[in-house]
Amino acid sequence: SMAAKFDRKFILILGVSAVAAAAVVGVALAILQPWGAARHVRRAEAAVAEGNWRQAFAFYGRAFGKEPGNIAYLDLTRDALLKMVPETATEASERYQTLRTIMDRRTRVGSPDPERWRDYLEFIETQAIALDDSGSWNALAEQAELMADSFGSGDPTRDLAEEYRCFARAQRLDALRSDELETLEGDLEALTERRTDSDRAWGTLARLRILDGVGLAGGGRRLEAAERLAEAEETLEAAAAANAEGVELLLARLELAKHRVAIGEADPIEIDALVEAIGEAAARVDSSQSLRLAR
Repeated sequence: SMAAKFDRKFILILGVSAVAAAAVVGVALAILQPWGAARHVRRAEAAVAEGNWRQAFAFYGRAFGKEPGNIAYLDLTRDALLKMVPETATEASERYQTLRTIMDRRTRVGSPDPERWRDYLEFIETQAIALDDSGSWNALAEQAELMADSFGSGDPTRDLAEEYRCFARAQRLDALRSDELETLEGDLEALTERRTDSDRAWGTLARLRILDGVGLAGGGRRLEAAERLAEAEETLEAAAAANAEGVELLLARLELAKHRVAIGEADPIEIDALVEAIGEAAARVDSSQSLRLAR
């Protein structure tokens, strides 16, 4: 019938119109979403030009909210936050937590990125060195494990994460059980075989053995102490043969020199020479290591 034909024609037209309308809405949303982010960026840039970092931080953050996969917007948010000068200790603490959240988020945008993870671990390490408490060092070790889990088996980035984890664990040797110390030493030995020129891996391993030897000597276990310190010296020699050098190895050598001077086996000038070498190295290391040397 004519009515039936009309109904079918009307439904067909309506259906085509609905599809077309949906397509238009989809295109509009695709256009408006990035435009919205760009608008916030323009406002942020205007705030930067005026030196208003608080507003810049807010607008860059909104831009990232519009495009949560855009790492550049997140970095601009971080940079604006770093320009803001806190007026109170409470405000400084709040901004630090915000910065930590941003640094953590950077590791989760897109595919795992070694440099972003390194930035995050260095950030956490700086706090751990400043506070020098078990909680902070444990947090570094935990995040290093998460970093390792973010990369596939055989990826060299996992070894970097392992280096951070072992280093963090070694900062609280007195809190580790004997089996944990043994495991840590084994992990460090394996790490030096994979990262043969790593100052941190070799230095941490040598320092662990030196401190253990010094502790044995202090407890009157001279024979065991001598064997342990000899093992530490072999570790330092192996590091030199592998062309590993840096602050951690220098600090390990300093621990050994201090013990030798204390028992009359070395001249104090050996300590002075090492302190001078460490001072020179301080000018070439990153901020977190510089802070550790200052302590």
